[in-house]
Amino acid sequence: MQLVKKCVAKAIENIPDHEHDQVTDWSQPELKTLFKALAVITNLTYHHEESQVGITVIGGVDAVVTVLETFPLCRELQRSVCASLCNLTCCSVGKKKALEAGGITALITAIAKHTDSSLVCQHACDTLENIIDSSMEHTKAFMSAGGVAALSKVRDTWTGNKRIQASVLGLSKLIRKEMKSWMNEE
Repeated sequence: MQLVKKCVAKAIENIPDHEHDQVTDWSQPELKTLFKALAVITNLTYHHEESQVGITVIGGVDAVVTVLETFPLCRELQRSVCASLCNLTCCSVGKKKALEAGGITALITAIAKHTDSSLVCQHACDTLENIIDSSMEHTKAFMSAGGVAALSKVRDTWTGNKRIQASVLGLSKLIRKEMKSWMNEE
């Protein structure tokens, strides 16, 4: 995690403030190292709850969401960040941290900016499903942040991709559950 944090700090330091959100090329050495560090996090946390919790507790989710927000146009970093965040949000601690760090909005932004990337969409949708699963409050936050529109766009863009459609269906079921609760309130 220290490597990720250092790479983010170095990249931010070396790129003028007004250009962070314009970075599309990840050939800068700090960004390449950041990409590789994110890949390590993804591998360490894949189906390994102890690593998910451990990396989350030492600031992993916060660092990953920072990358997501700082470099919104860099497709490769977005893909890598979404994959890391997906694994980190498989545990309750990671879900909580992602919510606190603004992960829902950052993921919806990633989808909006990279709808043409199957991997960004897949990982972002899976991560959103992890975060909002079993929580009506989190589902409301997703819906309020424009999640339904982003989900609709992904659904329409990737009609032939069964993996993405499965993610869309999972999120849709959570939204449907929330909408049914609205009907029961009347």
